[in-house]
Amino acid sequence: MRVLCTLFFAIAAFPQSVPLKDRVLILVNARVPESVSVGQYYAAKRNIPTANILHLKTLATEQISQEEFKDQIENPVRKLLDANGGAMRKKILYIVPTYGVPVKIGQQFAVDSVLTMMYAGHEDQKPPLRNPYSAATGSRPPHFAEWSDTVAAANNFKMFAVTRLDGPSAEIAKGLVDKAIQAETSLSMTSGIGYFDSQGTRHPEEWQFAIDAEIKAASELSLQAGFSTVLNVQAGALCGSTFPPPPQYLYEAAKQRIAVSAQGATAAAAWAFPPIAEGDLTFQVAEGGVQNTGNSITLTLGSTSDKSRVRLFYPFVPYKQWNTSDEIVLEKTVDGVVSARIAVPVKKDEKAMNQFGALRLSVRNTRLAVYRDGVEIAAVDDKSGKPLNLTKASLSANCWGFSIKGLTVTDAAGVAVWDDRFTTDSTARYQWQTSPRPGLNALWAWGWYGGAFDSYRFVPGAVGAQLTSFTALTIRTPLNADPKMYSHIAVRWGGNWVPRMLEQGVTATWGAVTEPYAVYYAPGGNVFDHLWAGYNFGDSFYIAQNAVRWVMVAIGDPLYSPRLFTRPQ
Repeated sequence: MRVLCTLFFAIAAFPQSVPLKDRVLILVNARVPESVSVGQYYAAKRNIPTANILHLKTLATEQISQEEFKDQIENPVRKLLDANGGAMRKKILYIVPTYGVPVKIGQQFAVDSVLTMMYAGHEDQKPPLRNPYSAATGSRPPHFAEWSDTVAAANNFKMFAVTRLDGPSAEIAKGLVDKAIQAETSLSMTSGIGYFDSQGTRHPEEWQFAIDAEIKAASELSLQAGFSTVLNVQAGALCGSTFPPPPQYLYEAAKQRIAVSAQGATAAAAWAFPPIAEGDLTFQVAEGGVQNTGNSITLTLGSTSDKSRVRLFYPFVPYKQWNTSDEIVLEKTVDGVVSARIAVPVKKDEKAMNQFGALRLSVRNTRLAVYRDGVEIAAVDDKSGKPLNLTKASLSANCWGFSIKGLTVTDAAGVAVWDDRFTTDSTARYQWQTSPRPGLNALWAWGWYGGAFDSYRFVPGAVGAQLTSFTALTIRTPLNADPKMYSHIAVRWGGNWVPRMLEQGVTATWGAVTEPYAVYYAPGGNVFDHLWAGYNFGDSFYIAQNAVRWVMVAIGDPLYSPRLFTRPQ
């Protein structure tokens, strides 16, 4: 017993005698100069010994085969750790692969998650493996150093916390170090805002209900901790959307049209033309695509006074929430008084309602009409006969992604006073409605499924992730690298939230290199709860991540630990 106690205290003293910075192993790819630069930069900033930088000679691709992983990554790492009687194996706690080191093994594993358990000796078992360090939200297990040196060592077991410094560029990877170090001394309770996104549509008998409840609970934890917190509930949001980017307008020269995205927002354009007393507004559209709910379009012909106009409201399928009605509404207002109006109930026929090429709003002194692809779908007589001096037009769309092929305004004789077929980029001729960016000053972010939209701007020290499949399928190569596409819906990254958030300035994040299954995806509330309790990012992630030898990858400095949470309160 005396010998065991002596051994226990000798092991327990290890983390106090050796600083954490000395217990970090940095992996760089010697074939990628930028990888070496990132590793050296991190070592210099954290005062990590240069002897703790391992120069691998591996592929520069994000994906690697199982055989290549063994030969080029795992075996060299084991050789270093096992040398001198396993001196480095006993010392190292954190392994940090850098930009240029492969991320994914075949179609099955994340490199980092396999390195975490490479001494487990369970390669023949069906993945994933249970993470022995994981614990529930609200728990306060030993910090990883203490746990590794006592509990794990007593059972002759070695595990590593592996997080990487990576991203769409080497500069972004280096920036993760700078932001972490800056935030460790500067982060305060007012540094930013916590953004949480739940569905709010699930029922207790659905497995997604527990996941959704965790996100809501995480927002409550944020509030209780004292952070400014925003909870978006998709069930009550415009378009049933996640935090959306502002409307986007993109001229497509090859197709001679303007692509418009109104994901979770209202997109609108207005323009003026020479005055006419009567006339038609024709809107030609291509590739319209509705969102979850609340999709509609409004066409307006107006006068110099905002109180006099003719307005068409046209809903798309599905009709829910933010539609003012499930009817096509056509009305004329003169000096603020409605002089003619008709509401036409429509069947929920998606093909008829959503797939059309042109809408035409026709205005005559005594009659109003709407035509869809040349067929009249609504009309009303105007018994007042009051004329309008038409000088401007507008279109607006809720929750609708579409392309404008043509905008034409003609007088009663059919003579065009405005005719734009977008043979050139004429976007400057229109007044485009924009809306505020939703995720400004983001400090914490955690939410449900959705494409990787340009929704956030993170402050230094920010931590966040999105519960979506394949969020780290690629983290270096955009699906579309055209700068014009940066903010256009999710075209740049698809569902890859990890690189999107890294470009938006996040300091630490996590995601999946292939299908993770929601129950094996580290919940944000758990990560935040432990980070706020004084655990560093590496510890916090692996407390929350219940599965290893799996598909999850964490991006960020594992030593990141703001003094705000570690100093006595």
